[in-house]
Amino acid sequence: MLKALTLGPSLVLKKFHCDPQTGVVDIQGRAPGLWAWLLALMKIDATTTLYADPHHVNVRMASLFGETNETVPTTNIASLEYGFMKPVQLLILGAIFFLGGFFGMFQAGWMGLFMLAGIVFGVLYFLNKRMYIALVSNGASRMGLQFKRSVIENVPVDIVR
Repeated sequence: MLKALTLGPSLVLKKFHCDPQTGVVDIQGRAPGLWAWLLALMKIDATTTLYADPHHVNVRMASLFGETNETVPTTNIASLEYGFMKPVQLLILGAIFFLGGFFGMFQAGWMGLFMLAGIVFGVLYFLNKRMYIALVSNGASRMGLQFKRSVIENVPVDIVR
């Protein structure tokens, strides 16, 4: 889990394409939030792209301030890491609030509010699943990104894909 956190902030997926026939992987993400989405609609977005084909892997980070590219030939890739993380603390908080409200541990007038808060925490748990993909080159350079599902663009996150 700590490895994924060194990849920078979680991006919201704009595009996720993986073609097993050609070996091409194209992942594009943007910063999360409504403001970043509005800027993306105006074509003023900061986009991070991971593009891989059988010959090379490229990570491109663009923003209003500039652009950075890092390319590694596939023959120089030492390892590939990928996985996902879920914020279990949100699930625990949801269970505490929901069960606390359900069993009436709080004042009667507040029971519904606590149960609703528990449901909200539970929904946030499922919406905040984060995936990461990273590679390490023979020169020990580490590149990759972490991303989460976009509710607005509706690009799903799935470890199998």
